[in-house]
Amino acid sequence: MELDVQAWAREQFQSCELGDSRRTARAVTMAAQFAANPSGSTPEQTERWSDCKAAYRLFDCEDVTFSGLATPHWQQTKARTSGHYLLLGDTTVVSFDGDRDISGMGIVSSGSAKGYLLHSSLLVTADSSHQIVGLAGQTIHYRQRVAKNEPIRQRRKRPRESEIWGQVIDQVGPPTENIRWTHVFDRGGDNFEVYCHLLLNRSEVSPGTFGPSNRRFCSKARSSRSLPNA
Repeated sequence: MELDVQAWAREQFQSCELGDSRRTARAVTMAAQFAANPSGSTPEQTERWSDCKAAYRLFDCEDVTFSGLATPHWQQTKARTSGHYLLLGDTTVVSFDGDRDISGMGIVSSGSAKGYLLHSSLLVTADSSHQIVGLAGQTIHYRQRVAKNEPIRQRRKRPRESEIWGQVIDQVGPPTENIRWTHVFDRGGDNFEVYCHLLLNRSEVSPGTFGPSNRRFCSKARSSRSLPNA
């Protein structure tokens, strides 16, 4: 099966709200170029210098955000009419090694590398084929250094890395009628806050996600019909 990159790019990006129709048109063109050569660098993907500069200008525009570009795809992914689907949640470390000084990046290791954490929820069918539908939600977290003597009150106020699990669950939202969501996490999602987000969004979780302490809460919820069995 060969992908029609032009048709795919229009389907995924022509409804992006980037503050200017010309930016949206450039996003569509750029997406088609990237899809045609996904392993290439930006100059290799765009081929012409004018297209390369246009891509960099789009990246540099304050009105062009990650959410603005990706939201149409997330919405299309979740627009199911019936069926049972798995939502595979995991975090990817995006690292920029070397001496490049990139503003706004967070720490990703004990060394000098900078980057960010990208937490994603991949929607696949729950049948034996596990067909990939698309990404249902994503969020970015920039990990910051914390002082060893940080006061507890200050620690509780700052964003915590563990919150990204609940943020993406909320972003995916509850299933519509005739749809069944089952979230699948590794041990990174084993905390009581994650369970609360699942409960509020009427979503299930894979039985192996939670450890013994949080599993007890899940069992009580299922017995009271608050959370269906996964």
